[in-house]
Amino acid sequence: MMVSEAELDEREIFGRRRFLMPRGPEISQRLGLFTVPVGALERGSIGHPPTHVGSGVLVRLKDRFFVFTAGHCCDDIESTILIAIARHRDRPHRFEANVKNVRRVYTADGADYGYVEVGENDAATIQSQARVFASERLLQVVAQTQLITDFEWLTFAGYPRAFHTDYPQRNASGIRFMYIHGAPSGKTGTPQNPLSPPSPELHFVDLAVPQETTLAAEDGSRRIVGLPSLAGVSGGGCWKPNRAAETWSPDQYRLVGVVSSGHSAEIGSEFASFFRVVLIAHHLKLVADDYPDLRDHIYSKFELLTFL
Repeated sequence: MMVSEAELDEREIFGRRRFLMPRGPEISQRLGLFTVPVGALERGSIGHPPTHVGSGVLVRLKDRFFVFTAGHCCDDIESTILIAIARHRDRPHRFEANVKNVRRVYTADGADYGYVEVGENDAATIQSQARVFASERLLQVVAQTQLITDFEWLTFAGYPRAFHTDYPQRNASGIRFMYIHGAPSGKTGTPQNPLSPPSPELHFVDLAVPQETTLAAEDGSRRIVGLPSLAGVSGGGCWKPNRAAETWSPDQYRLVGVVSSGHSAEIGSEFASFFRVVLIAHHLKLVADDYPDLRDHIYSKFELLTFL
């Protein structure tokens, strides 16, 4: 829904979430297909809690399988393994996947993105256990200015560390999926953004999340609460509705970025929390630089990559 700046105020921005509230189970089920928790775990220590726990989004580019994530979520993964969620008889458990390649960009000036490549056999196992690698048609390269102009609620999803259980019961992951809606910052009427500007070369969008928000869990349950710490959501995907569609459907969400960092206001605060999303143009360009066999395909498929 488009409105003029004169019509836009903070109450109107946050009020638009009402449209999405009854659709929680549909959104959770859809975005949960592509979202996994990631981290470092020593081989043979599957019964112990991982380190560097974050989130990731599954992406397939031709015949290669990737987990797009934040750069800092790739810490130590070079010598260890990736954690993914799989399902066995509708009960989630931890799953070890061998890492073929990992790349991270994590700099002091705000760049924070990366990917992990897994092999075809591990990808097949993950997909057979109720997860899906997002196809290229679900990826959308879009500029920050366009996201601010369109001004739609974007949705990011992941696995907050606050919801983890270090020593779960047998066959349980101890990790709970959730998603959050955020409004693009930068337009008149949006709350003041406390995040420091990153490098001018970084393409990103900052999302404002009201302190009293709806938490949506994997089972479709929803409740209005003060926003807890969302550490661990870093690396999760940020999804945008497809504006070309005439009617709303969770199948129309497109992956536009990956959460890299955030600033959570205190529970009970009147201020909004903010989360920075690095646009997937950076992830795609990183893959194109690293894989000559994919380079021409990526640049022809995603023409807007030329703005990098």
